[in-house]
Amino acid sequence: MSRQDGIGLALQGLGRIAAHRGDSKRSRALNEESLRLSREIDIQREAAQSLNGLGNVARLGQAYPSALEHHRRALEVVNSLGDQRGVAETLNFLAAASAGARLDTRAATIFGAAAALFETVRIAPCPADHDLCRYSGCIARLRASLGDGAFEEAWRHGRALSVDAVVRFALQD
Repeated sequence: MSRQDGIGLALQGLGRIAAHRGDSKRSRALNEESLRLSREIDIQREAAQSLNGLGNVARLGQAYPSALEHHRRALEVVNSLGDQRGVAETLNFLAAASAGARLDTRAATIFGAAAALFETVRIAPCPADHDLCRYSGCIARLRASLGDGAFEEAWRHGRALSVDAVVRFALQD
């Protein structure tokens, strides 16, 4: 690991902590610097994580179009790397942003696809990421908004999608 790589990772971690503490301005600045360093030394996975960090800051600030754009860019990167764990993590963030934008069926579908992918790669979602997504609250709101039947239908549809199909679906406007 290079010095810049280590600095980029540290900045990401500090950005995540700032987001958890509600300090969006600091989190944004830290993720922007991490993204700059990641691109400078061409570490795409870190760049995707920084994009997700920026998306989370935008989502928490209710800037949903910006959040969706950052998460879509991150999804393109992790998918191009063949990083299924990164795809699953990014899908969760993208689903949370979609839920915030009141794209409820889309959000439930993407959450279902992410759940299936986490099972496929046999990795549990990071609890801190679930907290940052406000996962339980999102799922409860989606279920209440859509109704049990429509929520379950969207969830099952997402679970049935291949990785390529869900990525195409998630990248659509």
